[in-house]
Amino acid sequence: MNPSTTRRLVPTQSSRDYADHHRTVHADPRVTDLDEDARYIDHISHDNGRTWQPAGQPTVCGGHVQAEAASALLRGWDVTADGTTRTIRHGDGSLTRWTITT
Repeated sequence: MNPSTTRRLVPTQSSRDYADHHRTVHADPRVTDLDEDARYIDHISHDNGRTWQPAGQPTVCGGHVQAEAASALLRGWDVTADGTTRTIRHGDGSLTRWTITT
């Protein structure tokens, strides 16, 4: 399942509600339920997940994926979780899929 194409409204950083939003995002299982030490590789899609291509980056740790997921959620973009895989919607409509490596 791909993340929603609809961006949620996010409180401005100067708003009193932003602190609650920030805490909620960083407690979200899509961010927290990842092994920080596991290695991940990313693929990108520009056609809503119909095709995927290697992004060409080296593998990264799960902590990097956590930061990517939190960043998207903080900005109001959707993230889906399927086990250890995270799929993140970006502002330009593209998707990044992070999968654990063996």
